[in-house]
Amino acid sequence: MSTSERSRKNAHWQLELGDGLNQVLVERNEVRALLIVDHHIGGLIKRRCSSLSAVDTRFRIAEMRKSSA
Repeated sequence: MSTSERSRKNAHWQLELGDGLNQVLVERNEVRALLIVDHHIGGLIKRRCSSLSAVDTRFRIAEMRKSSA
């Protein structure tokens, strides 16, 4: 795999919606973690897995819906 191919892959986010938008799987840099939506802070997602510490895990629910459509 070339450097440019690796860069493209690492820049790509995959969002998968779980039951009732409560669970979201984020994949980046071949690291996976389960996230949970916190409805009490304006619908932002907070990370629950420290292995994703280098990844910004804040997404708007509306953007997730758009991505999954």
